[in-house]
Amino acid sequence: KSKAGKDMTRHYITAQDNAVYSTIFDDVAKAAKDAKENGEMVEITYITNEYGKQIDHLASIGDAAGS
Repeated sequence: KSKAGKDMTRHYITAQDNAVYSTIFDDVAKAAKDAKENGEMVEITYITNEYGKQIDHLASIGDAAGS
């Protein structure tokens, strides 16, 4: 639950190097899932806090094949 008492879900994303990041934002989790399904690479910026590596920004940087 949030500080305001709202129910929320923490999503966990595992990177190619097995680093684990989290987010409470459904749109960020969906973007990560879509990128994985489409073979796209993403760039993640994050902050480290009591929840671990929390995603600050996620952006697609192209496909995993490098084209």
